[in-house]
Amino acid sequence: MERNEIQYSKIGNILPYGYPFLMVDRVLDYTRLISIRGLKNVSKHEPYMKTNDQGDKQFPSGLVLESIGQLAGILHYLSFGRKQNCQYILGKISDVSILSLVFAGNQLVLEVTFQKVTSGFFIASGIAKNDIGRSVLTVGELIIVLK
Repeated sequence: MERNEIQYSKIGNILPYGYPFLMVDRVLDYTRLISIRGLKNVSKHEPYMKTNDQGDKQFPSGLVLESIGQLAGILHYLSFGRKQNCQYILGKISDVSILSLVFAGNQLVLEVTFQKVTSGFFIASGIAKNDIGRSVLTVGELIIVLK
């Protein structure tokens, strides 16, 4: 995998999101058309944090899944460049396993691998791991349609 680190400020030029909806803080490395690794730093100050019964700030699992989806979009962009007015539309998600909760202060390492890429869609799988390398969420299949 090539060491091609991309900072948050540049990711904002790739995806049409800004704070608080941009869920990837940094790209660590990637190999065009194959795979990518990135980071999501989970802060207690993020507006979508919820407090559980023990008073801990918890990051919603659905947003971990969103982070993986955004990283897949970044890999597609890095592999093919920007197509005029191209939109990424979620087609299908399957085989999702939530293995652990994510809390404020955690740093997630996100990994996405392309399974199939065509001119009209791509299929990827992904995993999010916490600070100690334990898997917190896995996605067996993520289908993104290009419009």
